[in-house]
Amino acid sequence: MPQFVARPVVIEAYQFDGHTHMLPEDFRMAVRRYLPGGTVEVMTGDGLRPCKHEDWIMRGPSGDFSVLRNAVFETMFEDYRPAEPDKPKRLVTRKDLANA
Repeated sequence: MPQFVARPVVIEAYQFDGHTHMLPEDFRMAVRRYLPGGTVEVMTGDGLRPCKHEDWIMRGPSGDFSVLRNAVFETMFEDYRPAEPDKPKRLVTRKDLANA
């Protein structure tokens, strides 16, 4: 049976806290309508999708937005921190050796 592994993809995502003013402007522009109970509708690649408190608004590599429930998001994604570029190595001086 063929098996597959998802390719690693870096996304940008913000957890909706019920207030759009905390979202970056381009993410706020994806919010099209405010609904009762603190829910908003987000324009995604598949049309309008509801986004509730604690859901995640994501932008993928193609630039399309999507909405994902928190429980699903936590199982699929982890925090990404790009590796720091190698720091230049410092030469060891006689003073360093004397103090060691």
